[in-house]
Amino acid sequence: MLVHGDFDIDIYMDVNGLWVSGDRTSKIAWSMNDVAFRDVPQLRTWEIKREEELLYTEFDDRAEWGKLLFSGPSVLRFTKIPLSRC
Repeated sequence: MLVHGDFDIDIYMDVNGLWVSGDRTSKIAWSMNDVAFRDVPQLRTWEIKREEELLYTEFDDRAEWGKLLFSGPSVLRFTKIPLSRC
């Protein structure tokens, strides 16, 4: 099924360090990058990973290596909620 039209949608996604580590004391690295094609930004990608990966190690049944990538069009808006409001 194809959807046609011009409309706005909002998507809420709650991402925290527990997506990449079961250890709440782990330091998590967050970064956001725009990917361009022919010098025009096309994608915005968020990368979340442990600062120090522990290869082939688990904590509470969660891998302590690898990263989470979340990508969308470069025109997306991103709102970060301070931890003090959570």
